[in-house]
Amino acid sequence: MTIWLALVGGVALFAYGLSLTASGLAILTRGPLLEAMLARTRRRGAAAALGTGATLLAGSSSAITVLSVGLVGAGLMELPQALAVMLGAAVGTTLTIQLVSLDVVRFAPLLLVLGVALTLWERRRRVNGSGSLVLGFGLLFYAVSVMTSTAQRIVLVPGALPFLAHWAAMPVVPLAAAFVLTALVQNSATTIALALSFSLHGAISPEAALLMVLGANLGSPAASVYAALAGGGSARRAAAGYVIMKAVAVGVALLLLHPLLDLLATIDPSPGRLVANAHTLFNLGMALGFLPLTGPVAELVGRLIPPPASASGPSAPALDPGRLQRPAEALAASAGEVARMAEVAAQMVRTLPVLLATLEAPPREFLDQEETVDLLHQAVHSYLSRLSDARLTDEERERKLRILAVANQLEHVGDTVEKLAGTAEKLGHRGYEWPPALRRAVDAYVAHGVAWFDEAARAVAATSDEVARRVVFYYPELAHEEAALRRQAFQVTGDVPGRSTLLELLDDLAVLSQRTAALGRALLGFQ
Repeated sequence: MTIWLALVGGVALFAYGLSLTASGLAILTRGPLLEAMLARTRRRGAAAALGTGATLLAGSSSAITVLSVGLVGAGLMELPQALAVMLGAAVGTTLTIQLVSLDVVRFAPLLLVLGVALTLWERRRRVNGSGSLVLGFGLLFYAVSVMTSTAQRIVLVPGALPFLAHWAAMPVVPLAAAFVLTALVQNSATTIALALSFSLHGAISPEAALLMVLGANLGSPAASVYAALAGGGSARRAAAGYVIMKAVAVGVALLLLHPLLDLLATIDPSPGRLVANAHTLFNLGMALGFLPLTGPVAELVGRLIPPPASASGPSAPALDPGRLQRPAEALAASAGEVARMAEVAAQMVRTLPVLLATLEAPPREFLDQEETVDLLHQAVHSYLSRLSDARLTDEERERKLRILAVANQLEHVGDTVEKLAGTAEKLGHRGYEWPPALRRAVDAYVAHGVAWFDEAARAVAATSDEVARRVVFYYPELAHEEAALRRQAFQVTGDVPGRSTLLELLDDLAVLSQRTAALGRALLGFQ
């Protein structure tokens, strides 16, 4: 029993190491990575190369594929380009297994020490990213050493080897087991590392190891599928395209299973290298086979998951680089995306009355809306940064600055509303119950704030200075109401659970009011 617990612990440690590398990469490169994905994926080759490079750093393709799904769902990337990024990411994820098979696990202690030192150093300076990345790779390699030594101990248990050989001889078992495990942990590298560990000690045959590699690849789109389920039709089409490419590639590999085994044995017959090379060869073959076909695959999933007749989202990105040669069109497209950003932010704000009444966790749709606001903000900034001021008239330069300022304020609003939702949830966890009088006052204040932000969103959509002035002029009145609400809170709260969190929530509401007023000023050209 202890041996199996050690094996499960090794698998969990490996999965956690991958999550650390992915989060470290996101912290270090999210801005530049988003810019690169928005600006440099017009050609399929460049899109695939970008996916490969980003995944080489992260160690797992899940973060890149989920980001691609999000960009398609937000209407910021075309589906064929997203599929190309995913194909490249699938190739990039093979590096981790290649490193493991080359016995670099002996460097795990060094990476762990360096990762911990970097994490502590960054914590003192209130920065992070590098420590998580290095520590994640250290955990990956250490987890492989745990799984490998555990597999060796399992093989020595009386009767274990015949038991494993019996089940591994049934092709459907290793294939299905690898698929299920990968779908649960949401990355293929963990499953393949497990297959490599057992293969090294002869616990499974080369054929069973190859079947586990194929099952892991079949389950690898799980993260993108989970992300797409909460998204719109565009996101689901992106995930479906990735699933189709993986499924077809696995089907072809199953038909050619024995020739593939012969080829892999010719390249390098050692068990560890055979598993790593199988993973690399499969994903390289899939990328080379499907890269010219991303357009037809996109058309196929478009027919399988057609957009609803009433769909309001764009079918293709509005920020077309071709429009940068025509500044008036580029500015109009950017303004349209900022208006869409304002509407998504308004949807978040409209959720606040329910969140403050229930003090429960926000729904997944709310979190997706905040992600969309962030993506749109990055897209507009990336797009307008390529619109040279030298080619603009004075009026166009002024409009560009206003668009950027409004986008900045809307991004701040999204962050503030997300913070408000988190504070409300924390208040609920601490067992706070609204006093009836304070609840009515908060409801009235929030209702006024929601209506006010709706007015600001309309000003963004209509680019109306008159409406923007009304937004700015209303701020003193709402600030006066906020001060009265704060006085009332101090009078009725007393020493109760959640008192400090309630005051934090009132601060968050005040910040949201300030952000709304700042949005109105940005619309009027006051920075």
